[in-house]
Amino acid sequence: MADILTMFTDAITKAHGRDLHSMFTDAITKAYGRNLRSIILYGSMAKGEESGKHSDYNLLIILEKVGFEDLRALKGSMAEWLRAGNHPPLLFARSVFEKSTDVFPIEFLDIKDNRRVLYGEDPFSGLAILDTNLRHECEFELKSKLLKLRQGYMSCHDNPRQIEHLMSGSISPVLTVFRHVLRLLGKVPPARKRDALPMLAEFAGVDAAVFEAVLNIKHGDKKAAGNDMSSLMCDYLREIEKVISVVDDMDQ
Repeated sequence: MADILTMFTDAITKAHGRDLHSMFTDAITKAYGRNLRSIILYGSMAKGEESGKHSDYNLLIILEKVGFEDLRALKGSMAEWLRAGNHPPLLFARSVFEKSTDVFPIEFLDIKDNRRVLYGEDPFSGLAILDTNLRHECEFELKSKLLKLRQGYMSCHDNPRQIEHLMSGSISPVLTVFRHVLRLLGKVPPARKRDALPMLAEFAGVDAAVFEAVLNIKHGDKKAAGNDMSSLMCDYLREIEKVISVVDDMDQ
């Protein structure tokens, strides 16, 4: 089998900004042949946007069947691909993908919102993602994050730097879930995670300023970093609990 990622890397180096279909299609079709069903680019690059200093290429590859040899096809250039800041592609068998909407509703909706079909079928066309499953994953993710934050705080011994690191590391995935809570509330979630905060303040009664403060710390705002970290952590946990209560009430 051809080494897909070497071709990807060469194509990106030589043809950055060109149509991504022309960069990827030949390499993948030669490697997987008739087993290949779809190649999907998702995330900021799928919209033609670059976020921050670097935007990576997120790929979903769907095959009719996935065998161990299909993973070995990527082995030769995986280190180079990762050094370039990219994630390994998501690799699904078609039947497994179609049966996974109940366990990955957040992930699938995020891809569905920002995707480009580079090759083959659009696996998201007509794909039904139930609100029941989305609510369940939102509940699971938020409660899991709340428990981990509590554990993390107890391990910090009131060390401000450690508390700062704990909150900064959690804020992005928390806001990812918040976007989908808005979806459950019947709202169209904004593309930018930060823009979900004023909407949550309006429709779920949370104090957006708490999350703004954590975001500012994450982005290196020295003034924000001067906050009393234990006090901010207290507020942060309280506001996450408010969103959890909103999600819990949806199940009644």
